[in-house]
Amino acid sequence: MLLGSVVLSLIPALSSVRRLREGRVALAEARSSLLDADAGAASDAFARARLAFTDASGNANNVLTDLPSMLPLLGRTYEALRTLAGSGRQIAVAGEQVAGAVGSLPGGPAALGPHHGRLPLGRYE
Repeated sequence: MLLGSVVLSLIPALSSVRRLREGRVALAEARSSLLDADAGAASDAFARARLAFTDASGNANNVLTDLPSMLPLLGRTYEALRTLAGSGRQIAVAGEQVAGAVGSLPGGPAALGPHHGRLPLGRYE
């Protein structure tokens, strides 16, 4: 029974790993879009990352992973998946908020840069 539970737990665990990788790729795309001053594309990429990390968390918290999670050593793997998924989701949510705020600035991301050789400090309040 224990061996069968471990084998069955691989299905959601591998799916979680796949979604974690997709989330990482989406975060990299979001970062690149922000650096290119494309807040809309960054926001979309952060949203994709959030969904990927949410799915990864759901897979890692699957009922099939409950019993193997209690085993020494193997249980740490599932805990790591849960932690990575939760952390990635938090990063994606924060990134969505930043991209949304930057995108709503008059003039977009360029509004944060110097204007006539001076930083417009009032925009940062």
